[in-house]
Amino acid sequence: MKIIERYLGKTVIAATLSVLGVLLALFTLIKLIAETRDVGYGHYTLLNAFYYVLLTSPSQFYNFSPIAVLLGSILGLSVLARHSELTVLNASGVSLYQIAWNLFKSTLPIVLMIIAIGEGVAPRAARLAESHKAFLTTSGQTLMTQQRSLWIRDGYNFLYIQSILSPTHLSRVSRYQFNKHHNLVTASFADKVNYENNNWNAYEVVTSQLSQNKVSAHTSERESWPLSFSPKLLNISIIKPEEMSLRQLDEYIHYRQKNLLNTSQYSLAFWQRLLQPFAIWIMMCLAIPFTFKHLRSLVTSLRTVAGITIGFGFYLLNEFFGPFAVVYQWPAFLAALLPLLIFTLIAALLMYWAKSSRL
Repeated sequence: MKIIERYLGKTVIAATLSVLGVLLALFTLIKLIAETRDVGYGHYTLLNAFYYVLLTSPSQFYNFSPIAVLLGSILGLSVLARHSELTVLNASGVSLYQIAWNLFKSTLPIVLMIIAIGEGVAPRAARLAESHKAFLTTSGQTLMTQQRSLWIRDGYNFLYIQSILSPTHLSRVSRYQFNKHHNLVTASFADKVNYENNNWNAYEVVTSQLSQNKVSAHTSERESWPLSFSPKLLNISIIKPEEMSLRQLDEYIHYRQKNLLNTSQYSLAFWQRLLQPFAIWIMMCLAIPFTFKHLRSLVTSLRTVAGITIGFGFYLLNEFFGPFAVVYQWPAFLAALLPLLIFTLIAALLMYWAKSSRL
């Protein structure tokens, strides 16, 4: 049985990696074409766009992994079916469920690799891509740091924002004002800064006034800061779910809850990310009935078309339930789980259908 397990795993993993390579190449090209719309803004060039797309490719790899596993399993098992190897296994007493279990165990390495990329490489690479693009498209007006804070230059003002809760709500902001001789004249710190009635208002402000002879300090509950940039500039700096690992998502959700801010988008991303490995195995379950039902009569191309339809159906269902759950305030866990339950039921029905039919 170990030999069968290794052979099945080798065949399916090789096919899955080939499909992933094709999907990545296709969507990299599509994304590069889309990025050309931003070429010319600030110092953003075509080479920078290619670098941006390259850095976001691990996230694409992770997002399309369930579809790739589905298609890879169909293609790999179809090769075995075409050579009558699956028929021999079935005739030797190896049941459909035993083959499915062997596939689960043998494909564990690629599932672990996908999780490692999704939780380790992809968030860091996506964050670096957004930071690099933000700096270039704004001609250096904004600079994001690795700690998700932000530097902004606004005339003679330099602002350091430790956290952007939303484009109109900033947390823990330091403001440094210089004169035309580049001398620091005022340093202020505000616990929060909100964009209200077309003005930036700072709250719980501590200000230090610097002169040649002394430094004076004073505090105020509220101040109006005459800053010229709009919240639109901060849209590029909002923390995106794909730029965070599961641990960071969990911490950020608690942070937003503490500040009484909406967490739907981040909670949904958290649960979808957590359930991603199960989605991969469900896709594999869906591939098995397509291969075992009418082994000789159903050509590989038809199986592949059916797999593509089901795979993208799962992807679209995930994309539908996400915004639907956010708009109608569904529990994030339920919105992430529903597509999995629907396709688990479909997989179970197809497995029963394939088992009850004669090969």
